Amino acid sequence: SKYYLRTYDRADYRGAPQAIRVFTWKYLRALRKRGIPMYVHTCFRSTEQQRNLKLGGFSNLNDGPHQRSSAVDIVHAVDHWDPPQEFWYYVGTLGEAIARDIHLGYTVDSYDADGNLGDKPTPLKIEWGGRWKDPFDPAHFQLSDWKHRPKTSSQEALKLPPYSDKMRFG
Repeated sequence: SKYYLRTYDRADYRGAPQAIRVFTWKYLRALRKRGIPMYVHTCFRSTEQQRNLKLGGFSNLNDGPHQRSSAVDIVHAVDHWDPPQEFWYYVGTLGEAIARDIHLGYTVDSYDADGNLGDKPTPLKIEWGGRWKDPFDPAHFQLSDWKHRPKTSSQEALKLPPYSDKMRFG
């Protein structure tokens, strides 16, 4: 629908690392194959936006992964944040499975099954907010190493359609 297509322009991907873009692209593709209409509500979030969410009781953090463009909130195109918990469990575990299948390169200091030194794929490490108790945040996926990433600078907003090559390759 026209409404669903307008959701493509909602998220700001400024400073988003390739890892979060590749995950988002593959996850949205898997959801679309299953006929589940979802969109990225948020990737980058300014310090002021984050502070307002904390003041409103919607976040526990003043400084979090969204200020580093290292997280995405992916919500339902109709029910947004309010689908049933069973729905969130289904799409959340799907997202975790997608993340497990993404490899970001290889390490050379690992050993294969026979004990020989060789290349080992480096998996993408994503945390799903649906596994948290406080706060339960099932729309949220973040890179596990977000604390070690620099804050996103105040560069111009970057809007990317979810199926563009820039989502996959940077």
